[in-house]
Amino acid sequence: AEVGQGLATIGVTIEGRYSGDNRFATAREIYLGNDGWGNLAIIASGANFADACTVAPIAFSEKAPLFLVDANGMLDNESKALIASADFENLLIIGGTSAVSQDVEDWTVDLGYRLGEIIGTDENQGESYERQVEGAARVVFRIEGSNRYWTSAALANWAIDNLGYTREGTAVATGSNFPDALCGGYMQGKRKSVLLLSDTGREEACGIVASTAVTDTGTMKPETLIYLGGEAALPRSARAAITDVLMG
Repeated sequence: AEVGQGLATIGVTIEGRYSGDNRFATAREIYLGNDGWGNLAIIASGANFADACTVAPIAFSEKAPLFLVDANGMLDNESKALIASADFENLLIIGGTSAVSQDVEDWTVDLGYRLGEIIGTDENQGESYERQVEGAARVVFRIEGSNRYWTSAALANWAIDNLGYTREGTAVATGSNFPDALCGGYMQGKRKSVLLLSDTGREEACGIVASTAVTDTGTMKPETLIYLGGEAALPRSARAAITDVLMG
């Protein structure tokens, strides 16, 4: 109420509020309260922030609704009904089975979606990561890594290969808290430039995006980077290491 009153004093009218009994219901209300959605729907954990923040640029640029699973990785029946009735061309699952359960993936296959190759990477795979380009409709993709940093890198490569995203102007935010990635995600979606999560000692994951940039005709590594947040979020030492990995 105080926020609404404060906005009213400067002439801003609040047209409505999207809310539900919990975060899962609120996500459904956002979907139901709007039209003009695209052909992609996203399923991510509602128990932790990292995966949902990582995929925010794609949700914005592709007009993709986001449905949240609970702490057990399960999707509620109401969300299932909405996804089934909308008949999206493709579904995107973010995170491994500890985030979004195997039961959810199996349910999407039962709906008639073809299971795309799992797209992901971790610190043991390094540059052996192979990008997946899948143009056919009615595919459910699961994009995962061994942690939030590797998941963000795998998702960045998928967006470059499949959605026309660019490495130029790559934004990097801390993976330890949500505000910077959440706020910057929509900027990156508008620009169709990738968003990566990193922290001190976690810079290596960014190298997956850099290693796939080298082509037969030269390099597509970014010429500029954007760091979200101050030095308390990403210290100078971490920024220097990330810059070296992405642009070196």
